[in-house]
Amino acid sequence: MSTFQCWLDSPRAQTASNPTWCRGEPYTRTVMADFPESGSSWLFTMLAIVAASSALPDPSCAIQDAQAVDPGEIGEANRCNWGPGLFCMRGEQRRCGELGKPKNALVKTYFPAGDNPDPRTSEYSLCFDKLLVLTRHPLGLVRANRARAWGYGEEQLACWGETWSRTIESRKGKGVPVLQVKYEDLCLHTRAELAKVLAFLGMPSSAKALDRALAGRSEADCKYTAADIKAMQTPTSADDRALMARFSSANSSATFGGYALHEAAALGGSVAAGAVSRVLLPVSPSS
Repeated sequence: MSTFQCWLDSPRAQTASNPTWCRGEPYTRTVMADFPESGSSWLFTMLAIVAASSALPDPSCAIQDAQAVDPGEIGEANRCNWGPGLFCMRGEQRRCGELGKPKNALVKTYFPAGDNPDPRTSEYSLCFDKLLVLTRHPLGLVRANRARAWGYGEEQLACWGETWSRTIESRKGKGVPVLQVKYEDLCLHTRAELAKVLAFLGMPSSAKALDRALAGRSEADCKYTAADIKAMQTPTSADDRALMARFSSANSSATFGGYALHEAAALGGSVAAGAVSRVLLPVSPSS
C-alpha cells in the first residue's frame, strides 16, 4: 500500500507562511510547475541551444541540486549554485557563471509530486514573479511514469494537479502572469510553442532566429509523431476511462481542463477508488 501523503493534507500546508523571500531577487523568477515525463528536459535542451546562440546565460534552472558548484568554480556538476532555490544549468561555460546569473530564470519544480527532504521546497516552488505550467494528458503521464517505474503515479499526479490548479486560480486573481503549455502542442507545433515560452520569459526570438539556432539540432525535435501522441492518450480499458474521469473533476480543472477528459465519463468512466474530495483552501499569493 502506498504511503504517499499529498502536501495539501499535511500540517505544513495548513501552516505554510506566505512565501516572500524571492521578492527582492535581482532577476525575474518564473517557476515551472512540471510533473515527471511532461517534457521539461527537452524544453530545457531547446532553451539552452537558443540561449547559447545569443551568448546568453542558460535560463534553465531548478529549485535545488545537491551537486551544483558555485559561480566561478570548475566542477563536474551541470548546474551553478546561485543561492537558495536557484540552481541554473551551466551550459557550455567552462566555469560556472561565466555569463553571469540569468536575468530571466525558468525554475523547474516537481513539487508536490514526491517526497523531498528540504523543508523549504514549498517556499522555493510557490514564490515567483511568473508561473509556467507544463502539462501533458494525464493518461499519457501515468503511462509514461509507469514505464519508468520510479514511483510517480496516479496519486502523486492528482496531488500535483490539485495543488497547481489552486495556485493558478489564486495567482491569476492577483494579476500574476501564468502561461500553460501542453506537451502535445510543444511536440506538434514546436517552434510556435517555444516562441511563446521565450516571449513569456522576456527573451523574445523571431521565427528566423529560432530556425537558425535549432537548424540541424536533432535533440530539438520531438521524438513522437501525431499518431504516437494520439495513441498515448487513448483509453483502452475501463481503468483508463476511470482515470480520465477522475482528472476531469473540478479539483484539477485549471491544470487539465484543456483536455477533453469529461468524454471519458460518457464512455463509462467513473471517479477512481481512493479519490479524495477536499475542502479547497485558498493558496496565499507571493506578490
